[in-house]
Amino acid sequence: MKHQQLMKDGKLKYKFVKEFEVEGDARQLEAKLIKQYKKLGQAKFNKHC
Repeated sequence: MKHQQLMKDGKLKYKFVKEFEVEGDARQLEAKLIKQYKKLGQAKFNKHC
C-alpha cells in the first residue's frame, strides 16, 4: 500500500519524540535517524519528492 492510503486508513501511528527550537538541530537528528534506518534496511524514501 502507498503511504497516503495507509494514512487515510488510519494504519500509521505518529509519535513526537522531541521538539526543537532550532530547525538545524532537528534536521541533524533527522539525518542521523535516516542513516540508522537505511543501515537496517528499514527505510525507503521517494526520490521524486
